[in-house]
Amino acid sequence: MKGIYAGFPMQITHVFPRGARRLARIPTLSREATLRLRWFDHYQKTGNASLTSRYFGISRKTFYKWKRMIPLEKELKIKALRKKYIRYGKEKLKVLYEKLYPDDTITTW
Repeated sequence: MKGIYAGFPMQITHVFPRGARRLARIPTLSREATLRLRWFDHYQKTGNASLTSRYFGISRKTFYKWKRMIPLEKELKIKALRKKYIRYGKEKLKVLYEKLYPDDTITTW
């Protein structure tokens, strides 16, 4: 199970709270999503990404890719804007998002 985990659907896309292990027991999560939750649970215990990556047999790059995902509340705000302004491109949506939520910034990526 080394390497890339892109392409697998994951329902939880925010930084995981303490006790992510409880979330991993939700029956609707895929096996891959459950495994990722275990990564972050282990990371919270150790505080070391290298040890976590080694323990689960993944690269640090993969771990950090999943760690920096967009928080759920930001994602919902972005999705609402995209639904409301279907024809806007990513640059326009970025400007609009930052006008509506001045304390929050996003990238066009």
